[in-house]
Amino acid sequence: MTKYRIVLIGVDAESVKDTFLTPYSTGATSRSEVPGVAIHAEMVSQILSAVLQHRPLLWVWSAWGEVLWIWSWSLVGGIIALYHLRSQLALFIGAALMIYASCFILLLYGGWIPLVPSG
Repeated sequence: MTKYRIVLIGVDAESVKDTFLTPYSTGATSRSEVPGVAIHAEMVSQILSAVLQHRPLLWVWSAWGEVLWIWSWSLVGGIIALYHLRSQLALFIGAALMIYASCFILLLYGGWIPLVPSG
């Protein structure tokens, strides 16, 4: 039996308005909102996983960083479009692989950067 415990005290009654919508709220579950105490439990779980299992916490760029990332890959795509038709396909595939590899490697270190808009 483990001796360390975390106890969260909260209310999940419908009369108390401590419920929040999440991205999973429209799923197949009968409840459309999640109690605040359940959201706090998920936050505590993520922090404990980061500390005990040495997992990185997720981080994102600022809005300007994301705009610059997407703009620069759009510029690369425009430059590739100027090349002859024979080399375009290989360059587009190479650029797409570079975008995917960059996003995946940064995700391993906790970075969440836009993949689809930059592609």
